[in-house]
Amino acid sequence: MLGIIITSFATLIGEVGQSLSKDELRNHRETHFELAFINGIFGILFFLAVVFLIPSDTLIGQQFGALVFSMDSLPTFLARLLLEVALLHLIIIGLEKATRATFSFLRVLTIPFLVFADIAMGYDISWMEILAIGIILVTVLTMLSTRTLRTTGAWQVAGGSLLAVLTVSLYQYNITHFNSVAGEQLAMYGCLGIYLGVASVYTTRKNPLRHLKRRRVLIHAVTGGLGSVLVSFAFLFAPSSIIITAKRTSAILWAIIAGNRFFHEQHIGAKLAGLGMLSVSLGMLAILV
Repeated sequence: MLGIIITSFATLIGEVGQSLSKDELRNHRETHFELAFINGIFGILFFLAVVFLIPSDTLIGQQFGALVFSMDSLPTFLARLLLEVALLHLIIIGLEKATRATFSFLRVLTIPFLVFADIAMGYDISWMEILAIGIILVTVLTMLSTRTLRTTGAWQVAGGSLLAVLTVSLYQYNITHFNSVAGEQLAMYGCLGIYLGVASVYTTRKNPLRHLKRRRVLIHAVTGGLGSVLVSFAFLFAPSSIIITAKRTSAILWAIIAGNRFFHEQHIGAKLAGLGMLSVSLGMLAILV
């Protein structure tokens, strides 16, 4: 229960950051590169705080404190890095173009895509899992076809959901066979930060950190970084399948509320009904995993 509470709170914080980020992009106050760079910087800072400030003899310290990076992981790490760059572009474009509800609903597709990947790798799948996947796909497609969800930006978000299957798989492989969580993630965040920083300066000829003078930019950066760290903590208190289910369903709920309240998105009743269907199917997958 504690893991679910932490996850729900983390996604609420993350929704604040994503809604502010969407508004920044929509009004052209920040470029894609600048926004991603600033958010990433605070993710690194919060992660470093976990590694260096939390005692190593605590549960959290034991889980995140070790900094281990093996050179043997370079082939898969570099492959993941290239995919993460492509994923970053798709997600930022999707965040800007898609409505909050469309963005969160379509990101759920990562879960059935992961199951399809397991099937391709030869894992057995039960009829209950097939039914759950079917409910997810039918629900999302129905909401798109009836225009409950707008299709603008849908291809970018769906493409990001599919690409996330590869990045998650490579991440799990690396931390299982080579690196610690902290070693893998800090190396990845560092590489992405260098790429985004150089791209920001090259495209704007300005320092991207100048935006931190504005309060709303500081808020979306802090909430984004804090939300990601809190979700990492949540995995200590519940199985990953439960945390992922809680994360996806609560993210949709907060996105529906934020979309209706701040971006004046319509069809809130139909979206809540869709959320109910997805909650059932995601719950089935969580129980079966």
